[in-house]
Amino acid sequence: MNETQIIIGVSSCLLGEVVRYDGGNSRNEWVLGLRENGFTLLPVCAELELGMPVPREKICLVGDAGNPKLIGEDTGRDWTDEMIAFAHKRLGRADMSRMSGFILKDKSPSCGIDNVMRFSSLGEVPAQDGTGLFARILLQLYPNLPVLDSRLIDDEREREEFVKGVLQYSHG
Repeated sequence: MNETQIIIGVSSCLLGEVVRYDGGNSRNEWVLGLRENGFTLLPVCAELELGMPVPREKICLVGDAGNPKLIGEDTGRDWTDEMIAFAHKRLGRADMSRMSGFILKDKSPSCGIDNVMRFSSLGEVPAQDGTGLFARILLQLYPNLPVLDSRLIDDEREREEFVKGVLQYSHG
């Protein structure tokens, strides 16, 4: 990557990579089309890069909204500390510090921005008010970075605002 490239971090599943818990992807043509508009897309899958397999058990946020745990739904395995350590390490890399934006997969307990299911305890009725652990750390480390939640990709105004923000951030 050269210094003049405008880099956008992207949840890997949105690029069509088979990384989701169910062995699928969430390929999005608009996201892929950003390459044709001169952007460099930097794929990130926090769960896969952390070492979780594909396919894998579902994970979910459990506990207090301000400090939830990342728990395997079937096994009860607690991934919280590993995800937090991974996120700090991954987001501290040089390629990440050159990003001018990030597109995150909605509803993901790792990457969702604000609409992630959060259980007060396993088996309880969830609230849809959580923020994924990777996304939470991204937003803390890069508070001014333009981010786009994938549920907003179909909204032309949201896409335009995101791209405008990325261009402004890159010229900063």
